[in-house]
Amino acid sequence: MSAQTHSLKSHQADTDVGEQRSRYRELPPRWRTAIACLTGCAIILAVNQIFNFGFFVGYVLLDSRYMYLITGVMLTMVFITFPGSRHSPKHVPWYDIAIMAMIAVIFSYFAFYAERIVL
Repeated sequence: MSAQTHSLKSHQADTDVGEQRSRYRELPPRWRTAIACLTGCAIILAVNQIFNFGFFVGYVLLDSRYMYLITGVMLTMVFITFPGSRHSPKHVPWYDIAIMAMIAVIFSYFAFYAERIVL
């Protein structure tokens, strides 16, 4: 291998490392607060379910209702954290917000009618 070829490969490797992007979005403080609140909700739901505290209505949630709620909370965080394309590494675009809202509505509906839904 010649010195020129080695120098070219070394320069290309340095360029690739400098341009490498994170797979996570760089979130502004208000979205970080939203993530923290959703994480807190997920933890409260899990603790309530595991230890049978009955925080919400005096009884422990049904397994299917719990699963719908925890899935909805966690899925909304996915659209905040991971960019769908390289064009939105630092902001959450409108379509991610729309998908988050749809997921919240759908899984809230599922949780509300969990007793009627047969798995």
